[in-house]
Amino acid sequence: MFVTVLGRLAEIDASAYTGAAFDGVIPDQYYAPYVAWAVENGIALGYGDGTFGVDDEVTIEQAVVFIARFAKLYNIKIDAADIDYTAYTDANDVSEWAFNEMLWALENGIYDVDEAVLNPQGKAARWLVAEMIYNFCSNYELID
Repeated sequence: MFVTVLGRLAEIDASAYTGAAFDGVIPDQYYAPYVAWAVENGIALGYGDGTFGVDDEVTIEQAVVFIARFAKLYNIKIDAADIDYTAYTDANDVSEWAFNEMLWALENGIYDVDEAVLNPQGKAARWLVAEMIYNFCSNYELID
């Protein structure tokens, strides 16, 4: 569902993307062209074993990385943020592959935490994903 939202936000032509990009992606399902688009554009890389995890819930750090990779489509530079990550009690729980993107999301208000807890491995609830996408689009003027 996450890459479907991003694909629709990008206003892709879903009919231009056919086939299953990963094992477990059923080609005639609504999400299949969006997964193919996300793979083609480097937004989704899968788990490295040929699977995508269609039914998996997205973690917070995965959501941040998807948004950061989506940002690159708009030529938005994703740099390691110049913030004190040690203020977050669980900063060491952020996966290495998501660390720079997490700092970028924090610095730019895309992922906003009320306490000093990032919860990177936690499931990204729908309201949180919606908030993150809204914050991204607002910050980078993709929406009014």
